[in-house]
Amino acid sequence: GSGYNRLCLPPYLVSGDQHTDSNQNGGLLFGSSYETNNAGVSGMRVVDNNAVPCAMCEATRGAVLMVPGTNQCPTEWKAEYFGYLMSNYYGNYRGEFVCVDSTPERSGFARSNYHQNDWYLTEYFCGNLPCPLTYVQYRESTCVVCSPESQTGGTYVQWGRTKCTSNDTYGDVETVYSGQSAGAHHSESGSGANPLCLVQGDQIRYGDYNDQHNSGSRLYGAQYETNG
Repeated sequence: GSGYNRLCLPPYLVSGDQHTDSNQNGGLLFGSSYETNNAGVSGMRVVDNNAVPCAMCEATRGAVLMVPGTNQCPTEWKAEYFGYLMSNYYGNYRGEFVCVDSTPERSGFARSNYHQNDWYLTEYFCGNLPCPLTYVQYRESTCVVCSPESQTGGTYVQWGRTKCTSNDTYGDVETVYSGQSAGAHHSESGSGANPLCLVQGDQIRYGDYNDQHNSGSRLYGAQYETNG
């Protein structure tokens, strides 16, 4: 229950005029923590069980997009930061795939073991993801957040196509990159709820990894199921 999406709360909360401090059996909001003790990325293990900080950022160059599967931006785009995909443990409930900085900081709160909203590194699982020609089983997925080098419009994913098309008669649309659709396994309750458009082929870049199954978040290739 409650929401699957990640929130970056401000440091000082302001309650509405009407509120109660008792449990009303509604949506609940918990603080997040890294769960990286068994992570294959050494730089992420140092923040294990610490609260996850966040910063709300403004890019002056217009549109911003997160590219999963690489730590390098497409041509004519600039990296704001790069890191690793994280989400919920594959056996828990769905969360959201997000890009966490490769040199993560600890929040000001003390180390804890509450395990209320744990974030795990995300690993590739072969099948619809072509391995080992493109992706590597159990390898941790990287990511990068990019902004355009010049002012541009908004970005969107056109699912089901390898190139972007548009019915807009007032302007052209450009393909920033084409790739592979991916997400959580339909029979597993956890990992991320949001589908991703992974880069593929020689666009893929890896960071630190160990290619061992570390029981975290999982990423599978998507397929059409349209027979009937």
